[in-house]
Amino acid sequence: MRRIGFVLVLILGFGLFAGCEKDTNIPVTGVYLSVSEFSIKVGRDTLLVATVSPNRATDASVIWYSDNPKVASVENGLVSANSCGKALITVETVDGEFTAFCNVTVIPDRIPVDSISLDRSEIKMMIGATDTLSVTVLPEDATDKTVTWSSSNTSVVSVNQGVITAVGLGQAVVMAAVADSGMEARCEITVVEPYILVKRMSAERLPDMLNARADHILFVADSQLVVAGGHIREFTRTTTAEYYADGEWHSLSMNYTHDMAFSVMLSDGRMMLGGGCSSNSGVGQSSRVEIYDPASHSFTEAPSMNKARTLSHAVELAGGDVFVSGNWYARDSKELYSATDSAFVDKGRVTENRCNPYVLRSAANDAIVFGEMSNYGDTNTLVVDRLSGGSFSVELFNEWTPYGAPVNWRAKDCAIADYSYLILARNSNDEIGVIKVQGESFSLLETELPIPVTCDADALQYSGQIFTDNSGYAYLPAYNGDDLSPVYYVLKMDLKASPAKLTLYKTDVLDAYASIWSMTKLPDGRLVACGGIYNSNYTPYSTVWAFSPF
Repeated sequence: MRRIGFVLVLILGFGLFAGCEKDTNIPVTGVYLSVSEFSIKVGRDTLLVATVSPNRATDASVIWYSDNPKVASVENGLVSANSCGKALITVETVDGEFTAFCNVTVIPDRIPVDSISLDRSEIKMMIGATDTLSVTVLPEDATDKTVTWSSSNTSVVSVNQGVITAVGLGQAVVMAAVADSGMEARCEITVVEPYILVKRMSAERLPDMLNARADHILFVADSQLVVAGGHIREFTRTTTAEYYADGEWHSLSMNYTHDMAFSVMLSDGRMMLGGGCSSNSGVGQSSRVEIYDPASHSFTEAPSMNKARTLSHAVELAGGDVFVSGNWYARDSKELYSATDSAFVDKGRVTENRCNPYVLRSAANDAIVFGEMSNYGDTNTLVVDRLSGGSFSVELFNEWTPYGAPVNWRAKDCAIADYSYLILARNSNDEIGVIKVQGESFSLLETELPIPVTCDADALQYSGQIFTDNSGYAYLPAYNGDDLSPVYYVLKMDLKASPAKLTLYKTDVLDAYASIWSMTKLPDGRLVACGGIYNSNYTPYSTVWAFSPF
């Protein structure tokens, strides 16, 4: 019995094993191609890869065929492009007849250029200017889109890869051609002398000042226009001041005369005025200092300077300290008003004496001073002195000479950033430039055009003042030099552009004169000129003009 049972188990076991062996066939469940579509040029081949699922399928063989073999034929997945057109490549599994498809587009081996065009057909340029032409070659998939550029007159216009440069007056045609077909596109270029856009500027005549005056201090405090000191008729010093409010001027009294004095707007909104002539007719020096408070419309005496000064300038440093330098017909020096000690402190001698110098803050507690004119009106070598430390030379000054800073000049008016300022300059060719001072670094500001020195029949006279704002613009006042028939100009510089973009604004001929050397900027952006002289210190003007818009 036991032997029979063992045999039966063996027989049953072999039967089960035979049954498992019979069920090992794995059927195909699908097929996929490596891409579903592609383009190919005539005469080229590309391989399509078919993936059968599952990867352990017993019979993974496939059949390939094309619905348009004249366009694209296929053998073992290798697609051959025979002629232009479209074809559908199909792969089918032998097991289960699963299919996958690929759309094939056969394109010419060489696609010719149909057209070439430029973005402009004519351009007007100034000598020295550059521009860039954009070219379009169609179709996008053209085989050879190489473009060659040429100019019909290289003495007028040169061209390099679409960048055109105006090198001489006249006309020229710039051509862009495709080597593929010889097609070309043209742009006519006219090169003219440099010119600047001139716009009209309006001028509003404000009420005349109560006193005709010149070499006074003109400023804005608490949004009100204020004039202080200077000299009135007969070249006489005055202790009068006045402020403009509600459409009229209101009289004020100062403690001292400040004719040809320095002024510096303090960070608390008050104005410090110091020095000036000690006698009438522009004679002598004064050490007196006072401070104007716009809240009370009053002047308060302040500590006197160590040195009596005329035609000096000053700048506020950190903590309310004020650095002063410059003098006229007396020895110059450096001194500092200490806000902590409420006193002026001598800071030593200067390398060269100066009158009406530029005094600029170069760091939180340091400043530089320089100027073209000595204390006796001679030409300086333009050495730069520091408040703290020694002096240094500026290579740029070998070519460009800063204008003398007018009496009413203040560093804050021409500031473009912390420790960064714009200074008007000229060279030996009577060209005008703008020097950018950053700390102790000096560079020439690049402008799109030369700063104009004439407009129509007018020779422009610049005051040397530059006014800036928080919007990235600078303004240079000028006029035609005629106090009987004055025409005023403001050159606007867009500092956001590189190089800076220039626009010149011009008034009509006006019926009264006010000096561009006595100007300031109002809170609404207008520039205002008050009083001044033309050719006689004995007969100053009381005229007030406000200029806008620009």
